[in-house]
Order: sequence, then structure tokens, then C-alpha cells
Amino acid sequence: MAASPRAPVAATLFAVVAFLMTRCAVAEPPPSERSALLAFLTATRQHERRSLGWDASAPTCGWAGVTCDAANSTVVAVRLPGVGIAGAIPRGTLGRLANLRVLSLRANRVVGTIPGDLLRLPRLRALYLQQNLLSGATILTRIARLGGGLERLVLSRNNLSGHIPSALGNLTALQVVRLDGNRLSGSIPSMILAGLAVFNVSNNDLSGSIPKSFARFPPDSFAGNRHLCGDPLPPCGGSRL
Repeated sequence: MAASPRAPVAATLFAVVAFLMTRCAVAEPPPSERSALLAFLTATRQHERRSLGWDASAPTCGWAGVTCDAANSTVVAVRLPGVGIAGAIPRGTLGRLANLRVLSLRANRVVGTIPGDLLRLPRLRALYLQQNLLSGATILTRIARLGGGLERLVLSRNNLSGHIPSALGNLTALQVVRLDGNRLSGSIPSMILAGLAVFNVSNNDLSGSIPKSFARFPPDSFAGNRHLCGDPLPPCGGSRL
């Protein structure tokens, strides 16, 4: 019996589909990204942290808290909130994730400062490091040197000190800035950030008049700064008992 003329076509299509499925199944970020994540985990390993289940034999894009792009070709987000991570973020770990867009390490015990290589990532859009133990007066100055793409900066409830740099206004894509619950001092610099929807610097040690560009935010955004004045707080020059 003669073979159907459609058989070779069907076999070819099957082979192509099988090949594509195999390619998709083994798609992985570059080894440098995988090793960067493992190096970060090893350097911050603490006994009180629950296991993340990052199995070196499993696909990177399936690890808890790790998000890859649609093709599984690169890591675009690391979200590890409240998992007991303790210690400083080591240089040469997360800063090697060249396409990282979102980093969330909120509600951990991250100490010290933010390494420079992490703050040089060109595609970083959101940085959530609230409720940690970050400290020092240089973090905001270094963040201000980031490319203009940063949209969300949340550093609430840390131990940051020093002034809010006026260069923060160069990050023109900012939509959210939360610096509340730190030890920041000095005045709030005048910045024009047209897309800014959330701004909170409450519970610091700021002083002086609130710039007019921030007067549109509610009083709660500035509460807890005894020497801060001006709209939306009481006017400057009056009695502040």
C-alpha cells in the first residue's frame, strides 16, 4: 500500500514542533545571572530565614521570588519580601542582573548601604527596600545618579541619615517616593516631578519650608517633622507649640 503524500509533511511539522517545545523547555537566563542569584543567597544566608527552595538543579525562572521575561531568557524581577534575609547586599551579586526592573527586599534585615553596581542597572524601575536596617548619608545621593527610568523608590523605615539631594529631581519618571521613618535632616529641595503621585517624608528630622511643588500632598506626608512648615502644614514663622 502506497504511503500517503501527506506523511512526510506531517512528520516534518511534528519535528519542528518538537524542536520548538524542547527549546522553550530548556530556555534559561545566562549562567552569570543564575550564579549571581546563588551568590546573593549564599552571602545573606541566615538560620532564621525560611527556605526559598532555590534548587541549583531546577530552572532559574521557577525559583521562588524570581521572575523572568516571556522568553525565560533573563531575570527581570526579584521579589523576596519578609523572608528573613539578613546582612548587606554583596557587590557583584544582584548588580549582575543586567535587565533587572524590580527589586523588592522589604521587611527583611538588610543592613549597610546599597552597592554601586546595583544602582547602575540601566533598566531598574522599582526599588522596594522598606522596613530594613539600611543606614548612612550617601544612599539617596547615589540613587539620584541612576538613569531617569526609576519610577518607584520606597525606603521607608530604615536608618537613613543626611539630606535629601536636589539631584533626585533628575529622576523625572518617579511616580512614588517614600522616605518616611528615617533620620533625614535639612530642608526638602524644590523638585519638579510632574508624574509624582505619592510622596512621603514623614517622621524624619526635616526642617524649613515645604516647597510649593509638594504642597499638593496631604499633611500626613510631612507629619512628624517638628521644624517643617508651610502648606499643607501650618505657615512658617508662627508659633509651633
